[in-house]
Amino acid sequence: MDKKEHSGKRSGNLILLYRMMFRYWPYILAGLVSMALYALFSGVSITALIPLFDFVFNPNKPELIYHNAPQVFSAIKAAVAEFFATEGSVWQISSLKELAPLWEDLKEVMMYSDSLSLLYLLCLFIVIVIVLKNLAYFANRSFFVLLRGRTIRDMRGHMFHRYLNQSLEFYGKNQVGDAIVRMVNDVEIVSNQFIFATFNSIRDLSTVIVYMYIAIYLNPKLFAYSILVVPLLTFTIGFLGKKIKKYSRRIQNQISAMFSAVEEVLNSIKIVKAFRREDEEYKAFRKINNRHQKLWQKAQIYSAMNVPLSELNSAITGVVVVIIGGGMILDPGGNFSLGVFTAFLFAVFS
Repeated sequence: MDKKEHSGKRSGNLILLYRMMFRYWPYILAGLVSMALYALFSGVSITALIPLFDFVFNPNKPELIYHNAPQVFSAIKAAVAEFFATEGSVWQISSLKELAPLWEDLKEVMMYSDSLSLLYLLCLFIVIVIVLKNLAYFANRSFFVLLRGRTIRDMRGHMFHRYLNQSLEFYGKNQVGDAIVRMVNDVEIVSNQFIFATFNSIRDLSTVIVYMYIAIYLNPKLFAYSILVVPLLTFTIGFLGKKIKKYSRRIQNQISAMFSAVEEVLNSIKIVKAFRREDEEYKAFRKINNRHQKLWQKAQIYSAMNVPLSELNSAITGVVVVIIGGGMILDPGGNFSLGVFTAFLFAVFS
């Protein structure tokens, strides 16, 4: 089979896979909605750190107006109600810049609030947001587990039906072990790569976009410095990904050969014993097993390199951000506060 024919067959299989998956579109829709909520609450939980450092832990507050938690809560509630009475519904807000007037009013309230009371309210708010964030995460995983399970069931049923309708000539040319591996193991791998991994990547990407938007909004210059090492990291991870993918394909071939060898020997065990071929069959199996073990080790070694490379990237990025951001905080003429810097760090490194 040439490359063009193999590519066409692979594309056809992917189309069939996604056709089976989109039968359960309500699960996809519910999963995407919960995914968006997860990304939104993740961003809100980070921005809640700004008032914690800038107003709660601020020893240079002016004379207080709001002396207890109920007064602080009432003032915040009044500021929010006044903003939406002027600007309209929350669904009409399209960017963070439109929330700037509300943020200024809230900063004024927090500046004249008792620090301990404000701390209680902020901690309660952060806990509520984190609970909502994790509920959205649980809903997202649950919907996609249902989607994945039903798609795998349909794929295996489709494959078994196709195998039942193949000719005897097909089974003469192909190993039965290969069919078993495809139905049991390969279907699971395909579901991981094209269903589970796809939607996990979409969820992670949506969260990264929210974090990136927050970081750019807080300090676009510092964000530009923080992504200087991204091209190098992308190149190294891409190289490792290709290596892992190559060895994964080879491992699957070895597993198929191992299944076929074991099945053929055990199905004809009487013949093997009659001709005293135990040693020859064991040597053949050991050769396949050793080959599989070497390929598996190489794949695991390449996979293990991901963690130290990611740690190195985080360390380099952290040093750059802390040096430049720290200079901005210490600049007497700057307006980059500790709270904003802390939220920026969480957005960049989350």
